Parts: sequence; C-alpha cells; structure tokens
Amino acid sequence: MIDLSLWGLVGAIIGTAVAAVLYHLFIPHLEQAMWERQQSGADQEASDLSLSVVRRMILTGDLLAFAVLGYWLGSLLEK
Repeated sequence: MIDLSLWGLVGAIIGTAVAAVLYHLFIPHLEQAMWERQQSGADQEASDLSLSVVRRMILTGDLLAFAVLGYWLGSLLEK
C-alpha cells in the first residue's frame, strides 16, 4: 500500500497554488516579448500556436515542479 503523508498532500496543494500564481504573473511578460518579436501578419497563426504550446509547457512544468516540491517540504515538516 502507498503511504501518503497528510502534510505532504497539504504541501502539494500549496505548491500547486504557488505555481498557478507564478504562472499568471509570468505569462503577460512572455506574451509581450513574443508579440514584440512577431514580424508580420502572415506569421500570426504560427506565432499564436507557438505561444499556446509554450504557455502549456510552462504551466505543466510549474505545476509538476511546485507540487513535488510542496509534497517534499510538507513531508519533511511531518517528521
């Protein structure tokens, strides 16, 4: 059976919330930088697609990293 730590789960939830806040703080700066690099209207669809992919990758990475970090820190507090 898997032994899950209650404090670890609380830490994972807090880590997920921190990741969401950081994501919403960081994305507007990323979008602005990408829009400044956009050169023509013909590349608009490709730029929108690449921005969408980058946003999803950043969100996934943030959520995984901060949830794992939160779980680890929470489980350390339990001991």
